[in-house]
Amino acid sequence: MNIEELIDQKLLANSREPRVRSGKYNPSFLGRCYRAQYWNKLDKPASNPFTVKVLRKFAQGNATHKLWQDLLPQEICEVPIETEYFKGRADIALSSVMDLKGCEQWAFDRYSKIPTELYTEKNRDKFYQAGWYAVQFKLPTFCVIPVVFGTFTHVKHWAETKDWERDIKGETSILISHAVSGELPPPKPRAFGGKECNYCQWHDLCLETEPALAVKE
Repeated sequence: MNIEELIDQKLLANSREPRVRSGKYNPSFLGRCYRAQYWNKLDKPASNPFTVKVLRKFAQGNATHKLWQDLLPQEICEVPIETEYFKGRADIALSSVMDLKGCEQWAFDRYSKIPTELYTEKNRDKFYQAGWYAVQFKLPTFCVIPVVFGTFTHVKHWAETKDWERDIKGETSILISHAVSGELPPPKPRAFGGKECNYCQWHDLCLETEPALAVKE
């Protein structure tokens, strides 16, 4: 067995370890498909577990977060917040909220050259996620920070909280209504350029729930 196989074996083993969920929505899923957010809240078993390739990216992202956060005051990192229906931790919260998003060099090269308006258009879910914390902490600004995996190479895309608050509250009100009613939300894939279904952990479960969704793409 070579070193790559040992790494993949460990990643797969870690992904299968049982986890304890809060039973609340995770802010890091905001802007994603409503149904995916609901199933994540319920800790629904994945019908489409993450591949090793995806698990490797998660490991890179976690290492990048640790690299940054180990060198910052701990009181401003992984700042917890819990409401009646949501529970999460902000990557960095000081005078503004900063959300780290690890990425490959090729993606960083693209993200660093486009204006924030265009980045926002293609990554609206990331702004919902960071903005939710800014709304809760009552901070005036927030930013999404694409970072090359394992480095400090980054670019900041800033946003004004007041410009996002209405949309974020609208998003959360939809999710809360389904938490209260217990009704399964409709599927609404929005992330990954509208191709969220291709990467969803519950893709096959969704098709089983509503066979009419199984249309040729």
